[in-house]
Parts: sequence; structure tokens; C-alpha cells
Amino acid sequence: MGIIPILLVMLSTSCKEKGESYLSWRNTTGLIMINLHDAYMNLSAYEDSVLYRGVHYAEIGGNIFQISDTISIVSYGHCWSLDEDNPSLLNTQLFSRMNAGENGVNPSDSAFSYKSDLENLLLDTVYYVRSYVIIKTLSGDIDTGYNQVSTRFRTRIPEDIWFHNSNFDAIARTEASSFVIGNKAYVACGWDGFNLHKDIWEYDIDSDTWTEVAKLGDSRADARMSAVAFVMDDTAYVGTGIINPYTNETTGDMWKWNQKYNFWYQIDSLPANNERANAIAFSLVVDDPMYGKGPRGFIALGERKEGYLKKDLMYYEARADTTGAPMGTSWRSIGTFLGGYRSEAVVSVIGNKAIVGSGIDENGNTHKDFFIYDPETGATGSWIGISAIPDTLDCPPRANGVSFSLSYTRHLTGKTYNYFYFGTGRGTNGEFYNDWYGYDINERIWKRCSDIRDDKDIADKRQGAVAFDLKKSHPELGIKTLERGFVVLGRGRNAETETEEYKNDVWEYLP
Repeated sequence: MGIIPILLVMLSTSCKEKGESYLSWRNTTGLIMINLHDAYMNLSAYEDSVLYRGVHYAEIGGNIFQISDTISIVSYGHCWSLDEDNPSLLNTQLFSRMNAGENGVNPSDSAFSYKSDLENLLLDTVYYVRSYVIIKTLSGDIDTGYNQVSTRFRTRIPEDIWFHNSNFDAIARTEASSFVIGNKAYVACGWDGFNLHKDIWEYDIDSDTWTEVAKLGDSRADARMSAVAFVMDDTAYVGTGIINPYTNETTGDMWKWNQKYNFWYQIDSLPANNERANAIAFSLVVDDPMYGKGPRGFIALGERKEGYLKKDLMYYEARADTTGAPMGTSWRSIGTFLGGYRSEAVVSVIGNKAIVGSGIDENGNTHKDFFIYDPETGATGSWIGISAIPDTLDCPPRANGVSFSLSYTRHLTGKTYNYFYFGTGRGTNGEFYNDWYGYDINERIWKRCSDIRDDKDIADKRQGAVAFDLKKSHPELGIKTLERGFVVLGRGRNAETETEEYKNDVWEYLP
């Protein structure tokens, strides 16, 4: 399992709680508090645990026990420092403060628990933190007591974390499509609960901004949802999908777009009776006996209007689309998916191989199995199954999730990793998820990653999102340029009203 950015309490042990996206370490001191003159006070305290919450933020729990009724509590909190091994309110400006009576604590309470936020923490830095309490005696004197033992922890360089970036600038939606050209990502079409869309938006990772480009096919193409997209060289291809959400009418038309000219052209549609929605698409290099070696766009799986699921795999030969041959002949069928009939599956490319999996079958069952397609073995490529996500990771089977793949080198160790990542989606009983899993291509091992969340926000559970990967540098974190994954948009559920909500949030993953 990869190391996430953590706050480490020295000389203690750790374990990740099931379903949590942070780690905790116990450190119970339980000593009588003292003041700065080393005088024992009628109070005792212990620190509870340091909890990792994000890159620069954590929290620590404290407990105070009042031994005598001759004092009352005025305020309390924690103070912390990277210089003083026994921080106090006098030798550091880093502290939290809560006033008794205003925070649910009666000044005469004999025992209570609380938590303090530790903010603006530096990376790879040792900190000392301890609890304090300000009291008033019966005679009216004010004094401050401190835990005798400081909690020592060290922050780590961040890994396996999420950032909540600027929101998508257009209408919130689900069932969009995405593709990447160069180091720019594009999100296309989708459904907002009332209307289908055909707009296309470009995401610039360096400025964290969105810009609209030419709409799909302008007036010539239908707005749609649950379409597919792939890229060959500097040209994007978008097509298929649902063009009437009330009748679930599907289409097989295909369109291509060049980033430089910002204009859409219609190309050869899928062959008759192959229109579909909720399919998958990807691009790989293929050595075709007729047209030679070069990139090919693939479309597979999905379902037609009447609910008939597909298990086919076909690829698009762009040079065959210039011959004027009958419709569909530039699409070549090359076999079937090893996992059988599927819709709402995920796909991601790493190296020159595609990883395909999850989804829903013709019997309504959801899955969490995965397969690798290699175009370089056999005349039409071949499929091989990989290990399923183990039950010990608590990953329910699902459909309509997302995935991306990242290749990166840890700059501290120099070790290179190749990972396929997968998460979100809808379970068999309609549950939504925001969990996240990684498959180490080299070691062939699955791991549970951090749920989608940042320092203080937890991403809504969702289905119908889109995902992509881009390259980015985080100099403020000491992280050199490497690939980042993104999960964007989708359809969630309001926890209070149980109504469905369409999302416009953008989440960036640092592996």
C-alpha cells in the first residue's frame, strides 16, 4: 500500500480504520497538569490521537479531568510548535482556543473531551503539541495548566491524497464523456436532469480553469449522454450515446475534432444495428496487415435502445473512411470481450494495453472483475483476466464508475510505479460510492486508496462521473512533475433529502 501524507506520533503504532481516509495513532499521557512554575494543578489531561486530514491540516483530540471543585475552567485548547518541545501560550503563536460555556462545556464540568484543528502545517516537519487549560480559583486568581508530556509527530511528504479544485464552469451534469489531447482535458455533452448537452469544455491544469470550445457537430449533431470518446494523435473522436433520455433512443453516429482547427467533422457511423450507449472507448497502436502500424480507436460493450447488451470489440480504421465504401465498413469487428455482455464498464490505457472491467451484465448483476486487452498478441489481439479486487478491501461490485491509469516515479526512492485506479459508481442495490482502489501493474496487487476527499471536504458518493489524467507539478509540496488523475461531475444523492443531485465538482488525485 502506498504511503499517504501522514502525521506520525513517535513510538506508537498505526492501523487504518476500515472506510477511513486518514490514519490515527494513540498517545495517552494521562498526567496531572502543571503550570509554568512546575506546580501541580487540580487537573489531569491526556491527548487522544493525531488524525491526518489533509496536506497541511490535522486534528488532535484532548481530554481534561477536573480533580477539585475549587476551580472553574475559563478556556482550553492545544498549543503546538516546531521549535519548542514543550510549547506554551507564551513561547508559540500556534494554538487553538475554546471558551468554556460557549462550546458546550460548563465551567464546572468535571470531565470533557474536545478536538483542536492543527492548520498550516509544513511538510516533512517535526511538531510538538500539548493541551492546556485556563482556570479560575475561588479567590478569583487566573492560572494556566499544561499537559506534562508533549505529543511529538512528524508530517510526511503527501501521497495518495485528493485536492478539491475549481468547479466545472458549465451546468452540473452526469453521463458526460472525456478525452485528453496534449496536456489539456476535455469534457463533452451529458445530462443535467432536464436537458441533454452538446457543449465541449477544455480544462487547463496549470491555471485550473475551464474554457468552452466548439460544440459537438454544431447544429449537425444531436445533444447526447452516455457517449464515448477516444483520441488518435491530435484528433478526438466522440459519438454514440443516448439522444432521447425519455425513450432511451441510442445512436451510432461518430464525429472527429482537431484541437488546432476547433471544428467537428462527421465520420463513418457504426455499422447498422450497432448503435449503443454506455459503451467504452480507447486508443491503442495496432499493426494492421492492410494499413500498417498506427493508432486505432476501439469501441466495445454497451447497450442498445431495447436493452440488448453488447460484448463485441471493434476498431476504427481512419484511412478506410476515405474510400467512399458503404456505411460502417471502416469499423472492423475483432472479437468479443472475455467478461461477456457488459454495459457501464470502465476502461483505461496503460502502456499499449487497455484494462476493462466492472459494469452490469444482461442479468442485472454488477461486477468488480477486470481484464487486459493486448493488441500485440494474436491476429486480433487477446484478453487476459487479472486478479479481482479481494474481499478484504471491501469493494462492492458496481457499474457506472470511473478509472484512470498513472505511471510515476517516486522522487525520494527513484522507484517507478504503474497503477490502474478505479472507483465511484453504483452498486447492485442502487448504492453510490466514493471509494478508490489501485492495481499495481508490476506487482499485480490491489490496494485500498484514500476515499475521494480533501482536507475538510468529503466528495459526494456518485455515479456517471468522468475521469482523466494529466501532468502537473506541485512545487509547494516538493513534488516534481508527474501524472495526476481527475474525477469530475456525476450524479450524487443528498444525504438529508435523499434526492439526486448533479455535480460540477473537480477532484485531483496525487498518487
